[in-house]
Amino acid sequence: SCGEESDDALLTGVFTKTGIDLGEDFRTNGTLAYSDGKLCVVGELRDDNSPAMAVVNTADMTVSVEKLPTSGSASDLAVGKDAVLCVVNSFDEEAFRTVFTLECVKDGNVVFSLAADDVFDFGENFWGNVLAAAGDGCWYAAGNKTFAVISSDGTTERTEELPEQASGLATDRNGTLHVWGMGYHMILSDGRLESSSEWLDAAGSGKLFFGAGHDFYKTNENGIGYGDLTENGVDTGEIMNFVNSSLVMSNGRDFVVTDPETVYMYGSDGVGGERGLWKYTKTDDRLLTDMKVVKITYIENGRNMIPFAAVKFNQSQNEYYIKCEEYASKNSTGDWQSLMSRLDADIVAGNVGDIITVSDPDSITKYASKGLFADLYELPGFEKDKIFGCVSEAMERDGILAAIPQEF
Repeated sequence: SCGEESDDALLTGVFTKTGIDLGEDFRTNGTLAYSDGKLCVVGELRDDNSPAMAVVNTADMTVSVEKLPTSGSASDLAVGKDAVLCVVNSFDEEAFRTVFTLECVKDGNVVFSLAADDVFDFGENFWGNVLAAAGDGCWYAAGNKTFAVISSDGTTERTEELPEQASGLATDRNGTLHVWGMGYHMILSDGRLESSSEWLDAAGSGKLFFGAGHDFYKTNENGIGYGDLTENGVDTGEIMNFVNSSLVMSNGRDFVVTDPETVYMYGSDGVGGERGLWKYTKTDDRLLTDMKVVKITYIENGRNMIPFAAVKFNQSQNEYYIKCEEYASKNSTGDWQSLMSRLDADIVAGNVGDIITVSDPDSITKYASKGLFADLYELPGFEKDKIFGCVSEAMERDGILAAIPQEF
């Protein structure tokens, strides 16, 4: 059935990109923050390496660059109504550790500078980051296992201990503060942090984005999805498909999701494109007319070889279109054995793509013995005299070429 016309001919989750020019004099480290129509990008001025911030007015996409009178570049940024809070870090070579400072800037002046060591207990082996978020007339910050509320004049109003090191801190579209980490998600309610199993079950412990349209957004290997909490759990869906948008999942990126149709990204597309700040805009779903769709089901191993090849192949011709489904992202069960059992059942039932990846030779033998794999020798380009002997010997099962390695 590989390449037959099907319902999968509808291409969804497609976004197209437009570059945002921040100017030749500005260099960014890729840290983004968004509030009330302003996209703020942290960086430095090229001529003297002084800290700076580019501000993109998302209504008309105009860009202004302003110096920041901080002691260094910011590793995180919170944007308030009339001020910003910068998390500035430097490396203390004598103590061999990173030193953080919370520096608030308003109207071009530093309102306060607060040593993070006076707020948080970092212990001896802290190698993470200090996180910041804007509140209503105050600032929120998290470092290691400590959460803090800081007044507009730099006074630490109170601190609370977190279950584990914080990996995320942000306010949602309703102004509610969220802080999360491995195995927990907490929200600020009536001035105190409360654990929320509802949010933990719905959103997990990974990176979250808050924007208009849905309760939250998050990334996985397939793209950017949304979640809405309901009385019966969480409704989820996908707004952006990476492969369909000519993107490959990659580290070293920062996203801002303002609504279901607009995503800002700093980074590259992962397939050779230029690194920079991009605005991705949703386009209409479309039918892949006169094209045959081939669906690949795979489990990502951290190297992104499958989606990379799919994007490059789709760009190279117009006869076939490759659609990718990273299986673990859509079928997370919490442990590897349960995931493999579920995948096994789906393979036998035919609920996977035309092409699948398997991780061990025993699986090839098992599925080939059940007649589930086509004989690749019968396909153009896989004739036996074109295959290295060491490959055919390892991949043959009962006289058919049941699989092919991605590399060897």
